[in-house]
Amino acid sequence: MRGFLMFWVIFGHITEVPAQFIYIYSFHMPAYFFLTGITFRFDKSESFAEFAVNKFFGLMIPYFILSALVSPLREWLEIVGEVNTQSFTDLLLGTLFSNSDTGYKMASNTLWFIPCLFISVILFDIIMRVCRKRALPVTILALTMTMSACLAGLDHGTGGIWHWKGGAFCVLFVLAGWLMSDHIEKVEDALFERKKAACVMLLVLICAGFFVSKYNRYVSIIHNEYKSVILFYISAFATTIALALILMMLSHSEKALKVLAPADIIGKNTLPYIAFQVPVMKLMWYYMPQTFGTRAMPWDLIQTIILYFALLPLACLVDKALPRRMPESLKLRLRRSVVPDGSQRPETL
Repeated sequence: MRGFLMFWVIFGHITEVPAQFIYIYSFHMPAYFFLTGITFRFDKSESFAEFAVNKFFGLMIPYFILSALVSPLREWLEIVGEVNTQSFTDLLLGTLFSNSDTGYKMASNTLWFIPCLFISVILFDIIMRVCRKRALPVTILALTMTMSACLAGLDHGTGGIWHWKGGAFCVLFVLAGWLMSDHIEKVEDALFERKKAACVMLLVLICAGFFVSKYNRYVSIIHNEYKSVILFYISAFATTIALALILMMLSHSEKALKVLAPADIIGKNTLPYIAFQVPVMKLMWYYMPQTFGTRAMPWDLIQTIILYFALLPLACLVDKALPRRMPESLKLRLRRSVVPDGSQRPETL
């Protein structure tokens, strides 16, 4: 599903057809947070410090490395005049803040997603610890946090450093994925026991997601722009759940798995895709304007397909070089700071 979604991320950045990008933006990034919830695992024996540091090494260290690797492409685009020029110091600040609304640009603006995801996961882990992993209290606290964010007016204006406001609103998608993870087998059984009813339900969800997003108009987590937050959640959840169920059904077909095999590989290398897609896209437009400059149908779809597969070798190469785990020595230090009864010493790192 991650690889499948990446296709729509690229398509959403290329197309200029309103009906297309309005719908794509309504679900493509929320779905990634939903998938994070499905794969989220809470370990009571793991301290919050250990969890946070582990996630920092899993997400933020790759973020900084990817920012450095894509910086030469940013410099190239500055030279040819495709992006505004800024100093090296401003680029470092842009990488640190991870929000162009601060006035400092990142090497690749699409990298905003990684710090935002980090914020969401940290917030969700805190909620899990407070509620001791009990589903109902976790759900109530997550909803309360989102409602409080709305009442505080955090659903418009700048998203803050690391897009922490967007991270707060996306906790509900992480929650939904986590709730579904405990019932995946039951959901699968229901899908195959009542295939006709399931197909009708999936069609209704897709249509609902499309028409609600069309009514709500353009939304963007990166710009902290949701129009009606309620309609944003309705359209995002409708399409995200429908896609998850469709791919769940397709995963039981050998023919479908063969067709989706490239998406499976891309799904395992999504972080480099996030970093490199837009800079490479802009270079394509600059050097091949007659071939790739047209962004109306069907050329926007053709460009998406070409870029989707062309980036795969680079993504696989870069992804192998990204560290994903904290050093064992640091893990041991963190664990030694927790006494046997589970309480933490004052000198905890």
